[in-house]
Amino acid sequence: MENMRYKSCTSDDIAFLHTRIAGKGPNDPKLAQKRFRNVSVITARNAQRDKINELGTERFAAENNQILHSFYSIDRWRNPDSKRQRGGHPKKTVLDPVRKTNVISPHLQKILWEQPPASSNKHVADKLMLCVSLPVMLKHNDATECCMTKGAEGTVVSWQTTKGPEGQDVLDTLFVKLKDPPKTVKIGLPVNVVPITRHTTTTMCSLPNDDEISLSRVQVLVLPNFAMTDYSSQGRTRPDNVVDLNSCRTHMSYYTSLSRSSSAEGTIIVQGFDPKVVTGGASGYLRQEFRELEILDEVTRLRYENKLPDGITGDRRNVVIHQFQKCMGTRYVPKNVHTSIRWDGQDPLDELAVTTDTPWQLVKHNNKNKSASTKSNVTGFVAAKGTASVASKKHKLDDNDTEQVNKKIMMSEDNTESHSSGPLGLMWDGLLRITAVLVIL
Repeated sequence: MENMRYKSCTSDDIAFLHTRIAGKGPNDPKLAQKRFRNVSVITARNAQRDKINELGTERFAAENNQILHSFYSIDRWRNPDSKRQRGGHPKKTVLDPVRKTNVISPHLQKILWEQPPASSNKHVADKLMLCVSLPVMLKHNDATECCMTKGAEGTVVSWQTTKGPEGQDVLDTLFVKLKDPPKTVKIGLPVNVVPITRHTTTTMCSLPNDDEISLSRVQVLVLPNFAMTDYSSQGRTRPDNVVDLNSCRTHMSYYTSLSRSSSAEGTIIVQGFDPKVVTGGASGYLRQEFRELEILDEVTRLRYENKLPDGITGDRRNVVIHQFQKCMGTRYVPKNVHTSIRWDGQDPLDELAVTTDTPWQLVKHNNKNKSASTKSNVTGFVAAKGTASVASKKHKLDDNDTEQVNKKIMMSEDNTESHSSGPLGLMWDGLLRITAVLVIL
């Protein structure tokens, strides 16, 4: 596993990995073994996870003489996020039709209910097919103090349902028995049984034609647990570990999937793998990262043993590494560094440049100026030079104001005598009087 971490697997490593590929031979591992029967398969793609979950759910129900019950989401239109539109996938079109209601048409709703969970960018299932004892995985931190956390595994015990707006069966509460929780959970239900309630989630959903729509989706946030992605598997230790490496693109994905195993005997690789992914050495940037981490690890060890030189006093990563190289030299290599990332004269580790922190400050917004500018530009109207804003505070006309208004009206009448005959003249006269009043205000 250490060689795989640095993408430096040897021919012996590759030969050993081949012995863990599932097959029909007498010495090949068998997925049909009871210990691997309902183990969640680690795979790289969400689409693969969804398909394996679908097939696993049908198989589990058939083998255990259970009836699968379908529980649908409640979907409603939602205005798409403008930031999402600017930074989203350029090939996808976000649909946002003009509508009088947020209710989705029956035809479109049926299409949405047929899509896999991966069609939602939040992986919220549009339709959950469940039965008693079915393995599930929690996808939301409902209550961390009760071990109801994202990624927790369990089995279905029971549920409470209601009818949705379209007459569909909707989960109200799902009761799940947690699998090996960090602590025993007792909350008025059987031991380790917890209630998972439905949530309203804002999500972007892809349609079969690759268009996207923005939805507000109400659903219990769980998924069947016959498969999980390599990302979701991080942090777990599994005595029985089934992995599908064919679609893993990087050696770090291989490493994450295989390092979940607590033993080689409990590891099964499905469909084989590509040896090129885990051989040939890591890229330059990744190798540099590993080297710097080794230096930081050495600094930690020396500090713990009270052997750290006095000149290493930095409190930031780049400063500590720079000081260490100054004290110990750029050719100093800690003892336990892996051979694939060790440095020497032919492959040196240059002295890390000192990075000075960029000065920063908190920017305080002037709420008064902001509110004033907002009020003055509510309509987008720009007042003419020499006039007061329309949104300015009104006041009662005093004697002086009245006198000025009368003078303005008289001046307007004298200057526009030729325009004051007939209906158009009366309209023009009225406009001049209003203009004079606005100027005074």
